[in-house]
Amino acid sequence: MTRKVAGMSLVALFLILSGSSAIAQINPLPFGIIIAEQSRPSFSVVGAGARSAGMGGAFTALADDAAAASFNPAGLALLVKPEVTVVGVGTRRTDLYRGFIAIDAQRREGYGDSQVAFDTTDLNFAAFTVPFEVARRNLCVQLSYHKAIDFTYSGDRSFGAASLTTGVVDAYYRQFVEQSGDIHTYSLALAYELTQRLSLGVSLSRWEGSWTFATLDVQHDVASGSDSYFAYRQNNHLEGWNWNAGALLRYRYLNVGAMYRFDFDADYAFDSALATNISTPLTGEPRLRRPLHWPRSWTVGIAVKPTDTWHITADYARYDWSKMEIKNLGESGTDRYNFFDFRLSDQTTTPDIGQWRFGSEFTFFAGRTLMALRGGYFREGQPQRLAFSGHQSTVDGYSGGFGIKVGRFSVDLAYQRRQGTELRAQFIDPRQIASGKLQATAKGEVRTTDQRLYLALLYQFSSSEGVNKVLHFLFVGPNENKGQDAP
Repeated sequence: MTRKVAGMSLVALFLILSGSSAIAQINPLPFGIIIAEQSRPSFSVVGAGARSAGMGGAFTALADDAAAASFNPAGLALLVKPEVTVVGVGTRRTDLYRGFIAIDAQRREGYGDSQVAFDTTDLNFAAFTVPFEVARRNLCVQLSYHKAIDFTYSGDRSFGAASLTTGVVDAYYRQFVEQSGDIHTYSLALAYELTQRLSLGVSLSRWEGSWTFATLDVQHDVASGSDSYFAYRQNNHLEGWNWNAGALLRYRYLNVGAMYRFDFDADYAFDSALATNISTPLTGEPRLRRPLHWPRSWTVGIAVKPTDTWHITADYARYDWSKMEIKNLGESGTDRYNFFDFRLSDQTTTPDIGQWRFGSEFTFFAGRTLMALRGGYFREGQPQRLAFSGHQSTVDGYSGGFGIKVGRFSVDLAYQRRQGTELRAQFIDPRQIASGKLQATAKGEVRTTDQRLYLALLYQFSSSEGVNKVLHFLFVGPNENKGQDAP
C-alpha cells in the first residue's frame, strides 16, 4: 500500500464537513464516534519511497526498487540482490483560515483570519528484501514496515468575532488541537518473474493504528469578561489484515502495471473523556468497539521508455470511499454509516474518487557515479464534501528529486509541495458544542500548504548463498537437484 497521503487536519475541536441534513443523521450515534470522524486525514494511501515521491507517486508501472511493494508488489521480482532500505520524511504544514462568517445570516457575525503551522519528522518505510532463483526465474521475498497514515497535528490559534455591521469585537476565541499517532502496516510480499516480460506479486499486510488527540475550545465574552471552555480527549485503536495483488508487464519501450488492494474489515475502538464549565448532556465514553469496513482500491499505470535512461510515468488510482463504513451503529445497533459524511450507507453522498499522477526520471553517469533527476505532478481528489455548498476539495502537488548510487550504496532525496483550498463548516462557540446539537456555526475557506522532504538510504548486499538456501527451503522445498544426483 503506499505512502501516506496527505490530508485534512483537525484545527478546531470539530470541523464538520457536512451540512444540517447530514448532522440530523448523526444524532443517534455515539458522541465519540463523531469526534473520531473529525480526527482522520484523507485516507488515500499513496506509496512509500523518496524515488517515487520525486516522480509524483507515479510508480506502479516502474516499481523496480525496494519500495515497489507499496505500489506494485510484482515489481520486486526485478530485484537481483538482497538489500535493506530505510526512508524518512520531514513535513511542514500550514493552514490559513480566512473569510469565516456565521452560517445563520441573522447573526451577522464574522471571524478574524488566523493561521497555524507545525513540523514533524517520521520513519516512513523500512524493508529487508531477498531475491533468489526458482526454476531459473527470480523469486523475491520482502518484509517491510510502512507508516501509511500519519495523524500528527498541532494547532493553536486565536481570533476575534466581530459584528459585520459595526465591526465591534464582542468575543475572542482560542482553539487548540494536539494529535499524535498513526496507522502503519507490517507486510510480507512475494513476487515471481513468471516470464521474461510478466511478473506477479502479492502482499499480506497487518494494519495497526493507535492515535490520540486532545482539543480545547475557549470563548471570552467581552461584555461580561467571563470564559467558557470545552475540552475533549480521545484514544483510538485500529487492527486489521488485508491482501494486495499486482502485475507488471514489460516491453522495450513500454511498461504496464496494475495493483489491486482488497477491501477488509478492521476492528476499531476508542475511549474518551471531556471537561467543561458549561452545562452539558455530553459525557466521556468508556471503550467502545465497532467494525470499520475499509473499501477496495486499485491503480493502473504506464511507463514510457524513450531511451534506456529516460522514463515517463503516469498512474490513475480509484478509491471506493462511498463504501467506507462504520458498522453496527445507530439506534438499531445494526446500521451502517459512511465514514465521511455519516449518512446511512444507502443515503451517502460521498463519491468514489480518482487520482492522477505523472512523473519522469532521467539517469546519467558522472564518472563512475550513477545519478538521477526526477520530477512529477499529481492531483488528489478528496472524499469529503460540504453539504451546504456541494464543494469537494482537491489537492494539487508538485515534486522533484535526485538520486546517487555509488557501489552498493544509494541515496535518494525528494521534495513535494501540496496545496489546496477548501470550503469548510466549523464549530466556533464552545457553548454550541456542549449543547450536543452538533450544528456547525461558521463557514469559510481554509488554504493548506504541505511541504515534505524525503530521504531514502539503500544498501545492497552481495549475493548470499546461505540466505538463498534457507529461503529456498522455506518457500520452495529441498534442493530440486537432490533427487537427480542420487544413484
